[in-house]
Amino acid sequence: MAENPPGSSLPEYGSSAPGSSGLSRRKLLIVRALFVILIVGLPVELAISRFDNEPYPALFQPGFAGHPYNHGVLKIVEPTLIVHFADGTVANDVAYQRILPKSGLQSLTVMKNEFYDDHAAKDPRTKVWLRQRLALLFPNRPVATLVILWQQEHIHVNDPKHPIDKPVRTVTVELAG
Repeated sequence: MAENPPGSSLPEYGSSAPGSSGLSRRKLLIVRALFVILIVGLPVELAISRFDNEPYPALFQPGFAGHPYNHGVLKIVEPTLIVHFADGTVANDVAYQRILPKSGLQSLTVMKNEFYDDHAAKDPRTKVWLRQRLALLFPNRPVATLVILWQQEHIHVNDPKHPIDKPVRTVTVELAG
């Protein structure tokens, strides 16, 4: 290692002498440890967010898809509810807004957060809540199954009366019993 010329006030590389501008060994280890934590933490956070809602505090912010309008076509993913009753009858095309209580929240956002995957469908508390909500909508008609059909609507701006629906996923909630 080259030494500084006599009378020079420059610290040697890696020096931790008082008043030096170089990083001390301890500070260098702390910085490296933080980088390792970030490098390991990001994949862990991504794995957790695949199975559960996004963890907070998060290392990154959620991505925003931007505007759903593209080349004259508006694309929207919305659920349609199909209610199967215990007597074998079916109520098709039940609006998802009907099962949610009136609130200041956007109902589509609530549906996507809670019912896009079947994790909520397996929760016994969700089943009890759904039975109660559906009993209010369909009195004296016990519900056996609720099917949430998620469809991507392609609405052509020039012909908005005839959207094209493409099924994306189906979530089935067994409510009998």
